[in-house]
Amino acid sequence: MSNWTIKVYIAESGINYFQKWLDSLPKTAQADIDERIRLLAATGYWHRPYAAKLKVYDEIWEIRIRSGNVQYRPLGCFAPSNKVFSLLGGAIERGSRFEPKDAPKIAEHRKTLIFKGKGKLDEYC
Repeated sequence: MSNWTIKVYIAESGINYFQKWLDSLPKTAQADIDERIRLLAATGYWHRPYAAKLKVYDEIWEIRIRSGNVQYRPLGCFAPSNKVFSLLGGAIERGSRFEPKDAPKIAEHRKTLIFKGKGKLDEYC
């Protein structure tokens, strides 16, 4: 087994935007997302259909989950060290578009903040 560490970005204000997004979803979707994240952490299989790098955004990846008829997309990056994936936010994908539409750009900004030492990373539970 691969045993990756999953982290979650916490803003300087103390807000965990990923958890805030996750908490807004139906309980079934929350469970499906958690299951997928734990599978990736255990196996390290960061490939389709489970995960994919976004084409337009440098270093931002989506975790791909379908729950019901909805495509959920936790967004993150491989940082700050080896075998660590950091969750930066989340979105829903509909017809190749994200909701919110700026979710990947926000994730990219949060990745930059990690390397500037702004905010912190906590363990994903």
